[in-house]
Amino acid sequence: MPPWCEHCDWGVRSGSSTARGVVGRQVDASLRRWAVRLHERLVRDPDSVTPSRRPALVLAVAVLLVAVAVVGLGLWGALLLDGWWRVAALAFWALVVWEFAPRPTRLDTYALVVADDHVPGLRALVDDVARRVGARSPEVLAVETDANAYVVALGYGRRQALVVGLPLWTTLDPDERVALLGHELGHLRSRDTSTGVVLGTADALLARAVRVLHPDGVGDHDDIVVLASEAVGNVLQRMVVWPVALLRLLLVRLSAQQSQHAEYVADRLAARASGPQGLVSLLASFAGEPRGWTAAEVAARTRQDPWVALETGTRPTEREVRRRCRAGELEEHRVDASHPPTHLRLDLARRMTDEGTDRVDTRLVAAADDDLRALRPELTRQLTDDLVHGRY
Repeated sequence: MPPWCEHCDWGVRSGSSTARGVVGRQVDASLRRWAVRLHERLVRDPDSVTPSRRPALVLAVAVLLVAVAVVGLGLWGALLLDGWWRVAALAFWALVVWEFAPRPTRLDTYALVVADDHVPGLRALVDDVARRVGARSPEVLAVETDANAYVVALGYGRRQALVVGLPLWTTLDPDERVALLGHELGHLRSRDTSTGVVLGTADALLARAVRVLHPDGVGDHDDIVVLASEAVGNVLQRMVVWPVALLRLLLVRLSAQQSQHAEYVADRLAARASGPQGLVSLLASFAGEPRGWTAAEVAARTRQDPWVALETGTRPTEREVRRRCRAGELEEHRVDASHPPTHLRLDLARRMTDEGTDRVDTRLVAAADDDLRALRPELTRQLTDDLVHGRY
């Protein structure tokens, strides 16, 4: 916890930065401006909570329809051929369909799916929070060792799953845990996962198209003729791939704009179940080094229990939390590109009042925590390996 001056911000920054290209910086600047405009709008009208999905969805649906039309026309043209030409053309288009067909969404292999009767306390808490935010409770519950939590539509979008990162849950206070669940279930209330299936399918299709049209790893050669040929080939490839890449960039930008508004909405819904202070505390915990993480890394390397280290790790002081929040504001910290800057989310959370808050019974949180404690042994080895090998 370094020293810093609250008056002049000396010592507030961490000094770390991520290198970004020209395109990346332009996208970041565009999303930053959009997040600020949304923040100003929600400050003026807190009830303006309906994110506009239309531009991103229209573009995504158009991409999918064009892809289906191209494949349909290709198959129709192949059937018009005769003999081995028909066989070769059909084989080619079968390969194209196999490459570009949407894949069903599955949980990561290291996620542990838990049955409701094994975690009755967690299921009761999730159902209660879902009722308070006005969402349908997810059918599937799972835990994993990432310091994260999210909801996802499984398969082709019919089943909803809530995945809780057990290390993150372990480091949070009860009201922060409720805010975390409220935020994620708020995405179900807004049907963000259903929208995400369409946007994700279109984005994956464009990403595969970019990879197919301009694959990496062409190899190094000393022959000047080979180098010249590769240079010409790269120019031609880029002429083909850039329209697709720019289309994907536009889709990513529109999707990120929509998702940033969805994050503001999910924050507002989370405050209903945890209270504004629980949400503020949760968002502040994202700034800087995660709670207890250094202690957990030490415990993993010295063959001690990393869960105990996460649970009992020293919490940052109020002054240190203020420094981290201020550093996050100066560095415009965000969880990822789909989230608004954390300091803007914090500002809106601090403006919220207790009006309309329907807090969850703390006994439900305690019962859910008991269920999740019982799952720790099944994830200890994975967590230890991740900490030792620096996978976070």
